[in-house]
Amino acid sequence: MRALRFGWFSVMAVLFLAARLTGRRELFVLFIMMCAVFLYALALNLWTVMSFSYIQELSQTAAVKGGQAVLRAAIYNDKPYPFPFIRLKIETVTRPRPETMAFSLPPNGSASFTIPLHCPYRGVFKTGMTVLEVNDVFGLAKISFRMERLPYYRRPELKVFPRLTELPALPARQRDAKDQAGALRADYGESFSDVRRIRPGDPLKRVHRAISARHRELYVKTYDTPDEGSVLISIGTCTGADGEDALYLADLACECAAAVAHYSLKMGNTVLLCDASSAQRHIAFTSLNDFGRLLDKLAVMRFDQDGGPDARAGALMDAARRNPGPHSVYAVMFDDKEDGAFAALMREGHGVKVIALSAGTETRRDADSQGLNLHRIPVKVGDDVALALSGAIL
Repeated sequence: MRALRFGWFSVMAVLFLAARLTGRRELFVLFIMMCAVFLYALALNLWTVMSFSYIQELSQTAAVKGGQAVLRAAIYNDKPYPFPFIRLKIETVTRPRPETMAFSLPPNGSASFTIPLHCPYRGVFKTGMTVLEVNDVFGLAKISFRMERLPYYRRPELKVFPRLTELPALPARQRDAKDQAGALRADYGESFSDVRRIRPGDPLKRVHRAISARHRELYVKTYDTPDEGSVLISIGTCTGADGEDALYLADLACECAAAVAHYSLKMGNTVLLCDASSAQRHIAFTSLNDFGRLLDKLAVMRFDQDGGPDARAGALMDAARRNPGPHSVYAVMFDDKEDGAFAALMREGHGVKVIALSAGTETRRDADSQGLNLHRIPVKVGDDVALALSGAIL
């Protein structure tokens, strides 16, 4: 096609120069005919682009990291002439490697595609058609058009949630056997406290049979929360890495946070997610019914902005101050820096655990400028998160 276009425009240039030099009328006629053919092809391509007919939809709008969705697309040619050369670029989750579809459309014909979308990363991804390349039957007026320029065009969004890892115990690497036994002492608390009407998500084994039979309505037992009370989870949102390493570290941070939060909610604790990069400095989740909302928050969390250690410390102290009581703090961090709030939290009796994430195999140590004996949990990309956080590997 390039050779044809080059030859066509070369002949046009020769005809124009020859007509100007010789003044022969037939040369001008041939030049005008070639210009008319080019303008006709260009007009057809522009018409096709501006009246482009398509359908694209996702099999599902949400998936879990490691899962798969399907993008279905169909292209229609309602024109009375064929388009033998069409190239379509389709954005997938595994950017920056778009899918490229090359096909031809007969008059009043159509073409359909089914494209699997693998989800190796969590986040929100705009998928679908991005660039349309149309070439006419003469191969003279190739047009490359970005679909976003159309005022009505919207690419479908796929939300990928972090993977949930269920933990057999928490926190990882218990300081002694007594702490570990206390963490596993009861499924929903330490001691029976009261009863309340059943809510969606309450297990049937908590139903109080005598009171339910007396009131002819289901009531469940409630328990005093364990000594550690609320669980504060702070996530640093600056990975300090580039490319795929940054994506893998962000996914690992969200997976660790989701695992800690799920276990804590299952144990009956309130989970406070501290986000220093958000206007809402901390969000409370009180039951397993809120876990879907927590996963949604982790899915949309951005890791290209971070207020630094001071902002994380402020978010942690604000959450602790607004929710009095003993807390267990989990700081998911990518660097070796200490948060200024750790010392104050530990003086107030809060347990602090640092989940230190890294992409390589090197062993890194936290700075200990304040003389803190922090409970450090190293997790590398590729580690079994359940084993790392439950203390099976040291």
